[in-house]
Amino acid sequence: MTIDTVLQNDVALSSRARAMRNLRGTLFPNKAASEDLIEVMKSILDVSKQVIPDAQILKGITVKEREKLVAKRLVSPNFKWTLPGRSVVLGHDETLSLMINEEDHLRAQVLRPGLQVENVANELN
Repeated sequence: MTIDTVLQNDVALSSRARAMRNLRGTLFPNKAASEDLIEVMKSILDVSKQVIPDAQILKGITVKEREKLVAKRLVSPNFKWTLPGRSVVLGHDETLSLMINEEDHLRAQVLRPGLQVENVANELN
């Protein structure tokens, strides 16, 4: 897990905690077959629907929507939407995002305004 705080003139603009995980027994996304990535995506989406029932699931979006998510730091600019098995789960208030099958099988992050390092770490856990 990584925890970042963006500071400007001794003022915390935001705090972010990220965790990257891979599923045991499954090849990394850059080496896995499309069918395997789709199965990974389905597995993670099934669990995320239980844990985050009000989440928004994005499987295909426009370039403009993608740019908006990148600007909000909710997704990586390198996330390849067009490849099989890729999706993003957003919490209702867009402070939680899960990228599925980016560089890792799951990349989760919590982003909050101000200095909230302990809160973002606890929420991510």
